[in-house]
Amino acid sequence: METQSCAPYRGFSIDLTVTSNNVISIDGKEYRYSVSWSVRSSGTHSTPIASLPAEVDFMTPDEAFSYGETRAQVFIDGCLVSERH
Repeated sequence: METQSCAPYRGFSIDLTVTSNNVISIDGKEYRYSVSWSVRSSGTHSTPIASLPAEVDFMTPDEAFSYGETRAQVFIDGCLVSERH
């Protein structure tokens, strides 16, 4: 399991966790990677606003991290739009 914090995004921090999963394929055993992400207000150790797993498997950890960061940013954008209405 690998964790990574992203650059602050619109006043929120994003933490990503990528987990490797051993799967069996025609070529034998392979790894797939899953990602979960959490969003918290930027600041000192705030409680996560959201913490969600992605329902997709990835071929590389980099793909998983990139997808998780993008989905977390979309979530933040959606929350900010909802606050304006």
